[in-house]
Amino acid sequence: MSELAPELLAILRCPRCLGILEPEPDGMRCDACHLRYPVRDGIPLLLLSDATATQDAGDAAGA
Repeated sequence: MSELAPELLAILRCPRCLGILEPEPDGMRCDACHLRYPVRDGIPLLLLSDATATQDAGDAAGA
């Protein structure tokens, strides 16, 4: 992932739950609702239609 500016990371929030987004090599992850958002060409795509479930989502559903 292109390095996002710290100022941008400080204000970006998950559009589903307003949780903090954690940067990953190919996107951004919300640990609160277990969604991953892609980043393409340095632009975070924060649309729910572009989000995918993280590995933790299956663990949380089974608990």
